[in-house]
Amino acid sequence: MRRLLLIAVLALTTSVCFALQATKIAYGDELRFDVFGHKDLSGEFKVLTDGAIYTPGTGRLPVLGKTVEEARAAALKALRKILRDPSVTIVFVKQKDLVVYVVGGTKTTPGQIPLAPNMDLRSVVAQAGLEKEDDLFEISVFRKGVKAATVDGITLAKDQNAWNGPMEAEDVVVIQQKGFLRVWIGGEVKNPGQVKIPEGSDLYQAIAAAGDLTSNVNSKLARDQYKLTVRRGEQTTVFAANDALAQSQFKLEPGDTIMLMPPTRRRVLVTGEVKIPGEYSLIEGDSILNALEVAGGVSQEGSISSVFLIRDSKVRIFRGDGIQSRTILSAEKVKADDSIFVPKNERAFYVFGVARQPGWYLMQDGRSYRLADSLAAAGGLAQGGSLRQVTILRYDAQGKATTTHFNLDEFLKKGDGAQNPAVEANDFIFFGEPKGLTIGDAISGLSTLFILRSFFR
Repeated sequence: MRRLLLIAVLALTTSVCFALQATKIAYGDELRFDVFGHKDLSGEFKVLTDGAIYTPGTGRLPVLGKTVEEARAAALKALRKILRDPSVTIVFVKQKDLVVYVVGGTKTTPGQIPLAPNMDLRSVVAQAGLEKEDDLFEISVFRKGVKAATVDGITLAKDQNAWNGPMEAEDVVVIQQKGFLRVWIGGEVKNPGQVKIPEGSDLYQAIAAAGDLTSNVNSKLARDQYKLTVRRGEQTTVFAANDALAQSQFKLEPGDTIMLMPPTRRRVLVTGEVKIPGEYSLIEGDSILNALEVAGGVSQEGSISSVFLIRDSKVRIFRGDGIQSRTILSAEKVKADDSIFVPKNERAFYVFGVARQPGWYLMQDGRSYRLADSLAAAGGLAQGGSLRQVTILRYDAQGKATTTHFNLDEFLKKGDGAQNPAVEANDFIFFGEPKGLTIGDAISGLSTLFILRSFFR
């Protein structure tokens, strides 16, 4: 039993020795310095603020941050300058307490906190305590006289990626309350008026302090349309209500006035071939195309290939086909008291000859038509008709007619695209017979007024 107890004591002593050997020497530690056979060179010495001890044999000996063994090696090197084969031992007589200094926090915050193994900044702040909300404080850590980190209280509390140590002996933690500024907020916020926010706050944080936007600005469309203005002296800065990034980068100053305002509206009348004609309130920057969309879009009998704009008693006509027309109408912005008129769709082609349903066929906006489409619109060929005898009769601006013959059978059977040309507005498309009815016979049966429909409707 006594033997086991002796072994346990030896093991504990050994572990303590190893622990002390691994301990770094710090300011204020007291060391026993023994040079074998030379009492005059030995003694107890304190680590001064310059990180060194001063012994008769070595003079100034830097030891700060070294282990005992590292300090002994440095001492032997210095003693060899005066002794042939020196032998020296260094042991701790007294170690200064390892602490972290805390400035600020609560009135009861201790000036220093014992440094525990693996202590982090959150542990220090928890012991220091905060008088008010976390987000009202900023915490700075100084190490060896240099600022090592700065973090606000709310970030330290909630963000796992925030700087959190580990702490080191002699670190100084400064906890200070943030400064505040006052700004005025009006318009579409829940709590308009003066708000108090921390210094360095951005526009996004100020809006949050005012209770965020009202229910009128909840939708994405509304946020896209509303504007935030910041008045600072004679300077005014404007932001989109949905531009959170720009708002977060704009730092506020005392006395700033913030207004969340709805867009300027214009009364516009939309009539003609639209699904819901009437007067509409449009925002600044809306185009003629936007006005048509608000009115439900163009009806089946209308077309955006020719749209009238009445402004200040003057009439303008916007013409185009398909995508081109939409581009033109998108570029023209509406103004207050504009009137927009969509006429009936006059874009059509006429199918006659040996077709099941000859007649006029409207050409829908945004769609292209080819010869095969005209045949499909007319219900296909009537009995006796021929795909080999197809003619397009087309009039130019001067009323001159040209005829072009096509063999649609070559397209349907062999894929010859040249035999399936594009159809234009006011084309006359004739489907004949293999023998018998010709384009000349058909044209002679049409009245002049019927042929020239496209120019006088």
